[in-house]
Amino acid sequence: RLLKHFIAFNFAFSTFLYAEIHSDHSQTLNTRASERMIGLQAGYAWIQSKDAHMADDSGPMIGLHIMQHVNTKPDTKHCHQHRLSWAAGLHKTFTNDSHYGAMVGLMYALSPKMTLSFMPGYIWMKHESHLAMQHSAMAGMAGMTNTMHSGEPKWESEYATHFEFTFSLNAFNQNFKPSLSWMTSDSHELYSLGLNFSF
Repeated sequence: RLLKHFIAFNFAFSTFLYAEIHSDHSQTLNTRASERMIGLQAGYAWIQSKDAHMADDSGPMIGLHIMQHVNTKPDTKHCHQHRLSWAAGLHKTFTNDSHYGAMVGLMYALSPKMTLSFMPGYIWMKHESHLAMQHSAMAGMAGMTNTMHSGEPKWESEYATHFEFTFSLNAFNQNFKPSLSWMTSDSHELYSLGLNFSF
């Protein structure tokens, strides 16, 4: 499983890195910031459980973001106008159990090199593997047969708060946009590292 995740992560990372390099090259030809952008993200996520409801997990992650700049007064210090944007996003984490997220919020450019995002939203989960372990343990302790509850997993949802820092770094004559994010809900926390590009 670890090897499969490693291969998937490297494939996604390489694909998005290639697109990042070429998209940023084309964007330098246009000095005016776009009013609306679509962003793609690839990375790796770690899930840490807060209770026995689910198990710790990790795996590759992909995301889709839509951003709309809010017209603000030009910043004379940093020489850029669009500091505030509204944003919406969808995330999928390739872990043992299905894990999806949808969020809407705000992005604020702290500087030309750093952006902070606040994205409240909802997550959807289906804890198949952990539910199977729980029922297996219960059946073993009680000596019961399969006539008990079938343990059919069901989709669950809960509110989550998501924060993300995105950085703009120049290296090897190219611009890279790595990100560091943290999401918390009642049942678990999620940490992720990602690479972003927009068009």
